[in-house]
Amino acid sequence: MNNKLTRRFQVAEPKETQEYKIQIYPDEYEKYIDTSKESYIEEPLFFIVNLTRLKKGYFNAEASFEGKLFTYCSRCRDKASVDLNQVFKRAYKYSEYEQEETEDLIFYNTVYIDLFSFFLDEISLVIPSYNLCKVDCKGVCVTCGENLNKNSCIHSKNRV
Repeated sequence: MNNKLTRRFQVAEPKETQEYKIQIYPDEYEKYIDTSKESYIEEPLFFIVNLTRLKKGYFNAEASFEGKLFTYCSRCRDKASVDLNQVFKRAYKYSEYEQEETEDLIFYNTVYIDLFSFFLDEISLVIPSYNLCKVDCKGVCVTCGENLNKNSCIHSKNRV
């Protein structure tokens, strides 16, 4: 894992409320986030995290993405965009001992809180496994591979 990328995700426990705006560049996204190359970004993607300290050793994280994510249409392989306007929440608790995490509570036992795993978990949830370039995508011809959204072919009754 790239140390430069990971370091930007390590933060100290906040004193009150603190916002972190972490920028991911297209080359980093391709190299470290989606190595399968099934999704990509054209402009930097921001992961915005607000950490709110509840009391010593306890804090909440509320995060969102800012930017556009692109995938390939499941029917025709044309470019398809994904809306990234979800909000994600996590609670963190300091513990000297390793404990099993739950969906709602993450334990940490170091000086720094690693937001990278939070980012990876959430970005993997917003990358759709099935996406369309448009609702009425016609797909491709199974015989000749012609994109039926752009052209028709003599086999156009055989679509994927």
